Amino acid sequence: MLSAFDLDFLDGGQRRRTALGAGWNVRFEDVPPVRGFRWNKGDRSFPGWYYAVTTGDHVGYESWLERDRLILLDFDPDVVGIASQPFWLHWRDGGAKRRHAPDYFVRLADGRAQLVDVRAEDQVDERTAEAFAATERACSAVGWEFVHAGVPDPVLMANLRWLARYRHRRCGREADVADDLMGIFRQPRRLRAGAEEAGDVLRVLPVLFHLLWTGALRADLGGALLSSGTVVHAPDEMAGGPGHESQLHGPLLRPRPGTRREESQMRRLSRPASIGVGDRVRFTGQTRAVLAVSAQAVMLSDEGGSPREVPLAMLLADESFKVISSPERMPLPPVSLLEALPQRAREKALWWEGHILEVLHGIDPTAGEDARPRPEYDPARHSLTARERAKAAELTAAGYRVSVSTVVAATRPRACWGWLTGGRFARGRGSARWMTWWSRPCGRRSRRARTTPPGLAPTSSGGPARS
Repeated sequence: MLSAFDLDFLDGGQRRRTALGAGWNVRFEDVPPVRGFRWNKGDRSFPGWYYAVTTGDHVGYESWLERDRLILLDFDPDVVGIASQPFWLHWRDGGAKRRHAPDYFVRLADGRAQLVDVRAEDQVDERTAEAFAATERACSAVGWEFVHAGVPDPVLMANLRWLARYRHRRCGREADVADDLMGIFRQPRRLRAGAEEAGDVLRVLPVLFHLLWTGALRADLGGALLSSGTVVHAPDEMAGGPGHESQLHGPLLRPRPGTRREESQMRRLSRPASIGVGDRVRFTGQTRAVLAVSAQAVMLSDEGGSPREVPLAMLLADESFKVISSPERMPLPPVSLLEALPQRAREKALWWEGHILEVLHGIDPTAGEDARPRPEYDPARHSLTARERAKAAELTAAGYRVSVSTVVAATRPRACWGWLTGGRFARGRGSARWMTWWSRPCGRRSRRARTTPPGLAPTSSGGPARS
């Protein structure tokens, strides 16, 4: 096995190639990238350099997903070394020569080594899967660990991106403020209240965020977005008692033993009850319906006036907040919101409802109670982006002129809300003017009867009448 792989890397500025068995003990965490990071106009990737406080140097990345993985590695206290694109791994697949450059070489505090490849699971094609499998075989031969890192938990990642702004050691230079904060948060308390107790919040907050980044203070970073109401505490006051280890430190990148392709630990972090469209929640002492949800805000109904947009952090920090009830399946906003629209526009919206719900939840609402998601729409197997692409392909095959961006606009809550209400979210791609192109069938007139949604008569424009 050792002779089946070669390593090609840079050593002292010179290119060096050696067998895996002879080069496995090189300190690859110190080698430069084996290939450069290119910035070409029009590229869909986003390469760049990330300053890692773990190494005190810049580490390259080729996508935002890789940048997020770097933040996670930099946050992990067990990581002591990181190198991007450390070497080319050469091997033969039958008679064909193959090579692959792993995204990161990671050195852990106990001396173990990891090779990390970053790729969203729905973006792993057959050739990439073969490269990952070969890399894993090479790792097994020399005692390294192989990690296929996918998309991290979005809430945890959003919080770590924020804390990473305060990762630099200069943010923790004010030792007196740090000592005050450690004493204040010896008993768990809310972030803003503790910061105000320590002094001027403009001076205190950078130090507080730095302590959260280093792990000197702890918070539930995977449960909700950081806010004034986030509960912060010192490690020795954790709910689990002495010896209890935080879920967010240490085992972030540990692969599960015996698995071929480890799923990121971030995907297995539990979160509190989620908020979805159709839920009824208690906020400011009143019961309201959730009309739309985005990553930053929630649209709530208001019996006394127009719907109200509430920042998610404000909603979760409210003392009276509670999810009272949730429907089994998330519906669109009540039909009464559509009554102001023309009849044909309402029919188009209701026709789209089934497609939107299948993309979001995997099951057609017209299916039976025991229905299972179709393979291409199973949320457990595919990301929302992959399901949106599958729906665009399905509708295109059925004769509709539907692009992926059309389906994205339909399934993202803020776009749908703007289209339905005509409010301030109705600008740009979510506007009714843009949405009128949703249901245009393509092909000859003889096909329109088959591709037009039930109840919508074809028109001379090639599709249902526009509103």
